[in-house]
Amino acid sequence: MVNYDLPWNPNRIEQRFGRIHRIGQTEVCHLWNLVGDETRVGDVYHTLLEKLDEARKALDGQAAATELRSK
Repeated sequence: MVNYDLPWNPNRIEQRFGRIHRIGQTEVCHLWNLVGDETRVGDVYHTLLEKLDEARKALDGQAAATELRSK
């Protein structure tokens, strides 16, 4: 899945990915977020990743590894 427009709500990204990645699925799903460096959207993306990490920690006690890759 490729996201070229990022939502302000971090749950929306999880929902989008959940629509293509289902329980019991054997195929690997990949997610790419197209974000420009040093832009407002890039700042929003970093904030979304931080919020998702906080939610994952709260839900299962494990830190999620998130990384912004720019090319």
